[in-house]
Order: sequence, then C-alpha cells, then structure tokens
Amino acid sequence: MKNAQMKNIGSLIIGLIITIMVQGQNALEILQKSQAECLKIQNGYYELKQYLKFIGQPDTMAYSIKCYFRKMPSDNIYGWAFHYHRLRGESDYGEVLYTGNELVSTDPRDSTAEIINAEDRANYIGTIKHNHIFNLYKPFYEKTCYPCMKDGGQINDDYELIKAGDEKVNGVSCYCVEARQKPGSFKNLYFKQLRLEYRYWISKKNYLPIQYTDLNVSVMNNDTMEQFYRFNLAHLDVNNLKFEKQLSLNSIPQYFKLKTFEEVKSPPLLARGASAPGWSLVSLNNDSVKLSDLKGKTVLLDFFYKSCYPCMLALPKLQALSEKYKDEGLVVISIDPFDKKKDELRAFLAKKGVAYKTLLSDETIPKAYHVSGYPTIYLLDVEGKIAFSQIGFGEGMEDYLESMVKKALYE
Repeated sequence: MKNAQMKNIGSLIIGLIITIMVQGQNALEILQKSQAECLKIQNGYYELKQYLKFIGQPDTMAYSIKCYFRKMPSDNIYGWAFHYHRLRGESDYGEVLYTGNELVSTDPRDSTAEIINAEDRANYIGTIKHNHIFNLYKPFYEKTCYPCMKDGGQINDDYELIKAGDEKVNGVSCYCVEARQKPGSFKNLYFKQLRLEYRYWISKKNYLPIQYTDLNVSVMNNDTMEQFYRFNLAHLDVNNLKFEKQLSLNSIPQYFKLKTFEEVKSPPLLARGASAPGWSLVSLNNDSVKLSDLKGKTVLLDFFYKSCYPCMLALPKLQALSEKYKDEGLVVISIDPFDKKKDELRAFLAKKGVAYKTLLSDETIPKAYHVSGYPTIYLLDVEGKIAFSQIGFGEGMEDYLESMVKKALYE
C-alpha cells in the first residue's frame, strides 16, 4: 500500500515538474512568436489607454492616446515617425508630431504649435526624447519588442518566465506571459528592489500584444513604494499606407499657429558668495519660517518634490547630515513648490524618516534661486551667502556634499 502511495506521489511530482517545464517552454515560444510579429510591423494606427501610478503618488492617472506611426530605420533620433494625441478625461494635452525632419508640439491653451528643426536641434531633441517615447506602445518601437528578451529571442539572463496562462482582454483571447527580474540581479545602492515584473497579454489569433504592464516595488528608507504602468491597446490597424498623410506637417490642424522653437537656456545657479534671496514660508506644521531668522546658522536648502526620483534618493542622505551636524550649527530645510496637500506630504516624509523642516512654496522662490532641475541644493554660510550649490543627486554626491558642509561649518 505504501509503495503504491509513494508511486502515486512520485508520479504527481514528475507531472508537476513536466507541467512547469512545458509552461515555461510555451511562454518562451509565445514571446518569440510575438516578437517576430511585432518586428513585421512597419506602420499603422492605434488607440491606447495608459494607466500610470508613479512612485510617491497615491492615485493612478488614466490617459487616452491616439497614434499614427511608421518605422524609419535610418533616423538616428527616434527611428520612427509618429503623430500622437494625448488626453486625460476632458483635459487635452495636445498633439506631438515627428516627421524625421521636424518635431512639432501643439498647445491647446493658446492654439500654437512649436516646431523644431530636427537637423539643427538633434542634440536638444535627444534630451526630451523620453517624454515622447513614453507615450508610444513599447512592444512596437523597441528593437527587441520586450525588455526581458535578448536580440536573438532568448530570455535575458536577469529574468525568468513565471507562467503562461489564458485570459481575455477587450474581448480578445490572449496568452498571458509574465517575466520577472531575478532578485539576485538587482543592483541599486540607494534602495532595495523587491520586485520588477513585466506581464504581457498576447493575442492567440495574431500573436500581437494587446496589453502589457510594468510593476516596480522597492523599499527606500523604510518605505515600500510601488510604481505601476498599464498600457491597453483598444484599437490597432497596421501595415496600411492610408495613414501616411497623418505623418506630415499638413496633419496639424490649421487653427494651430506655427511658431519656431527658441531654446530657453536655464540661468546658472546663484554664484558663490552671492547673498541668498530672502523668503518667509509656512512649514507642514503651519509655523512660519524666515531665512533672515536663520542668520548665524549654516543652512542647507533642498528644492524638491515627492514624485521626483533623484529627490527621493537625496532625502535619507540629507536626514543623516541633519542628525550628524545639527549640534554643530547646520539647519537642513526642504522647499517644495509642487505638492500642495500638507497631510499627504507630511505622511509621505514621515514614512521616510525625514524630521527636518519642509516648507511649501509657490514658483517665485525657486525662480529667485535659478532652480531649473530637481533636486537643487544650496548651502548657505552663517552670513546668508552662497557657499555651495548643485543640481541633481546620484552616486557619490553625498560624500562631496558632506565635505562642503564640513568646510562651511569649520573653516
């Protein structure tokens, strides 16, 4: 009897192992077939629902996108011509057209369309490229179609396929394939990554992806944060030249007045030795704080906002500096010109262990300090003069910032 039970258990285990192996093999085959079909697409039109929840934001934002596109392998900027229109409910975010020769962005607020010559401004367009790529359907524009796959169609060494199931999306029968990055492959000095997962819903009829999601879960300074994207393809018509006219300048509605792009150069940060502009602001605890009252102290000012990723990297380092040097005369203060909900921001910072003062501001104070990127950090000496400044925050910056704090305190 026991031998029979053992045989049954053994058969069950072998069956489970075979099932898992078959599922993994099927999942890879499905991705490979989908990749091949995506690479066949040369042009077309799609309608897309975009759902975005950024790190630090409690709500998910929903957008609608309509996009015409065509592959341009010889183009060195995007590799695609595209024309998309983005809306959020009743809010119109305008249209963006890239022809290979021009990049045009419309502004519905004043009915203008700014045009940038791609040949003359290729470097500048490269700096804003990510803003537009984010609104395109990734499986179509990425060379490898899927971030978890290599050029040859094999799974990236850092990923594993979790399952291949069956689900319906928009009434279409789909294979569901999930790819997760292996925990041991996460490499980040500033936060602990718990999960990075891509999931694809691939049509059983034509192997094109109908929907995909991107989930990132991590812990930063004792706070678990989640970033989630979902892109749902509501309509698709590909390899049809009838859409070509939508990729020319004539496709911009005539009521938009074209204007030539003029690059606005950001002013340099305030010079060392210059007097810091004064201010009087209200903290999250509703007390008034004046810069003039801090004379005689070394003040570290951090211009930030909560959904700014490098700003989040800086917070624990600034808290550490505050704790380490507060008895030596250092005062750390953050100024937030974007987040207006005090309770949400207070709770958000409390989770991250931020105990120094955070002040709410309008745009006038950052403008006075020539802030053009976030975070921007200023160090003021005991006389209220600029001792040090920097834009951004990344690996190695905290050590240099601490050396500047020491210099301001002790020299």
